[in-house]
Amino acid sequence: RQDVIDGCRELGVGAMRWPGGCCADHYHWKDGVGPERYPRLHPIPEPVNPVWRHEFGTDEFLRLCELTGADPVITVNTATGTPQEFLDWYEYVNGDPRTRYGRQRAANGHPAPFTVLKYLEIGNENHGAEYQHRYKLFYDRLKAQFPDFIYISTEHTEQAGLPTEMADDHFYSDPEFFVANTDMYDKLDRGSVDIYCGEYAATINCKEGNLYGALGEAAFLTGIERNQDKVLMTSYAPLFQNVKYKAWSPDMIVFNHYEDYVIPSYHMLAMFGANRGKYVCDHTVTTASSRQFETGAFAVECSDAFRVQDILVNNAPCAGVPNRERVLYGDPAANAQSFTANVLSSGSLHLRFWDCGRNSDDQEHFDWIIEDGCSRVVHYNGWSSETLCAPVCCTLSGQNTVSIRTEEDRFEICLNGELLHAHTLAVLPHLSAVCTVDDEQIITKMVNFSEEAISVRLSADADMCGHAALTTLTSDSYYAANSFENKNAVAPVVTEVSAASDFTLVLPPRSVNILNHPFSK
Repeated sequence: RQDVIDGCRELGVGAMRWPGGCCADHYHWKDGVGPERYPRLHPIPEPVNPVWRHEFGTDEFLRLCELTGADPVITVNTATGTPQEFLDWYEYVNGDPRTRYGRQRAANGHPAPFTVLKYLEIGNENHGAEYQHRYKLFYDRLKAQFPDFIYISTEHTEQAGLPTEMADDHFYSDPEFFVANTDMYDKLDRGSVDIYCGEYAATINCKEGNLYGALGEAAFLTGIERNQDKVLMTSYAPLFQNVKYKAWSPDMIVFNHYEDYVIPSYHMLAMFGANRGKYVCDHTVTTASSRQFETGAFAVECSDAFRVQDILVNNAPCAGVPNRERVLYGDPAANAQSFTANVLSSGSLHLRFWDCGRNSDDQEHFDWIIEDGCSRVVHYNGWSSETLCAPVCCTLSGQNTVSIRTEEDRFEICLNGELLHAHTLAVLPHLSAVCTVDDEQIITKMVNFSEEAISVRLSADADMCGHAALTTLTSDSYYAANSFENKNAVAPVVTEVSAASDFTLVLPPRSVNILNHPFSK
């Protein structure tokens, strides 16, 4: 499929991670090489196709990397695999044709070794004590044999005192989550481990890939580019979608048996990739912003260790919670509400608020959690989560009074009359931006997430030319999308604009913009 290969080349893909998703925890490379492929039942059966036929395997992936110039990032199966399994895999990929698996690779049509591996990810979305044990087992064995690999962990294993070279963060959320977190990596300890954002995409309200998702992702990427000294790689996921096998959405390049189209996020990433600059220069952004207004009910589920009694919602008494049943209290469409209850607990607590009732990859709720002597608040959005507020040390024993009050973009949480957490949600900046420089120009990336045109004054402490090129990705609707019928409904447009060292530029609403402004000679 030359069109699909060309799409990857035009995007300027630097690295591809594979296997991705839940597949990585069950993938055995020997099932997917040679003329006879070994099918397996999908560990999480899907209505589309519950069987993996392994028609795309090691040879196909590495050939794709060769054709597109991308570095392969191999994900090692730590759940059902072993270090020896990877050692065999490496011999297949890079071994001499006289070795056992190098000879097998040659017989399968690739006599020379494939591209030398640089990156190795130990697991996929694994966490906790069992993963940390498995991670160390793999890391110690493989690092001793391949010291030059860059090893990637699927959680921040350095926090458990383990050797960690790069940690993989994943985000699947709504566009507002990405916009609100443009400063996420500004807060990184510069002495901490490097970051690989190995899976990200706006998924809620963006299932088929639209401008709305591209805007949120672009705003987030301005923050990543601003912190490129620590966030070394990112991977949009997934890359391909065959319309006859739709296991996830959105996907960047969509194809059927004879044609393809790309979603707006593809164009946004192509714009970013073609305009990297050599380094980030000092810049400040002053912008208006919008507040987030969350709505949703309170959710309670009782267990053997956690019972809720005498419930008051908005000062009105409510019935208790049947054991092991999840009950919603309050108005799912309301913003300002209060919840007070007596709790019998043996040490843990789990209450939800601003719960919209959506589950799985569309979930949206805030959880107050007390466990292991620590109280924290976590925002779950799609497959992403963020800890809000500073954790507070506290313990539960016997009967306690708990209360949560929500209003607009703020919540307050009390335990036994004492305020534990008070937090105002991050605002949504109308303008997100990052500025980089190369030998010839200043490259300014600007994302207008708002519904209104923004008049932006740009000033630089350098002599600049009187003209600049502006590349803009926009449409008349957040939900504008491409399709087989209209492949260029959302596509970038390049215009020449008048510019100077100090000038004003009008950015259209709902737009991703890149300004290439040459230095004056």
